Amino acid sequence: MGPGGKGCNQAIAIARLGGNTNFISKIGKDAYGELALKTLEKNKISTENIIQDGNQQTGVAGILVDQNTGKNAINVIVGAPSSLKINEIEKQINLIKRSKIFLTQLEVPKDVTLHCLKTAKENRCITILNPAPATEISKEFFNNIDFFTPNETEAKFYTGIKITSEKEAKQAADKLLNLGIKKVIITILLTLLLYSCEYKPIYSNKSDNNFSLEKINFNGDLE
Repeated sequence: MGPGGKGCNQAIAIARLGGNTNFISKIGKDAYGELALKTLEKNKISTENIIQDGNQQTGVAGILVDQNTGKNAINVIVGAPSSLKINEIEKQINLIKRSKIFLTQLEVPKDVTLHCLKTAKENRCITILNPAPATEISKEFFNNIDFFTPNETEAKFYTGIKITSEKEAKQAADKLLNLGIKKVIITILLTLLLYSCEYKPIYSNKSDNNFSLEKINFNGDLE
């Protein structure tokens, strides 16, 4: 058992890359919540904007990983984040307005996520939506997203295109751009990182000798 969650992991990734990171979320007043707070603080991430609710449990997930392929299946008990409301976010809204980049997912109610994206765009933030878990969203979302970062499963959900090759990844990216998104990054397990924007496509194959990334542990663990 260990801390994590998409939002927590991404906040830690940014912090470990040197970013000044604040985290807005809602957790329970329980052992899992305390673990989350300690993990964020250990990684020098401000937790003053995290809401704790004694009537809710902290979200938890069980993850099954295929040892051969690395693919996973996740069972989630959403808990406290599913009860986050716009009026609670409004108490933290100045933090979003002052930020340069606003990164979010679909793990809280969609009306809250959209409200935050719109506020961020109105205040000239770069907005990033990692669309997980994949769910139906309105065109208004796409109009307020600068970067849309699905994996291949999520890209299929939004485009109907099953990605098994670079060609199909390009087709999926083009279809997403046509929805009004400015830039698309599709991550494909072990094989491909695809970046495409409204001006020109850029495709980077991870097996290409000219494409390399320094390996950094971005998971929300205590190592």
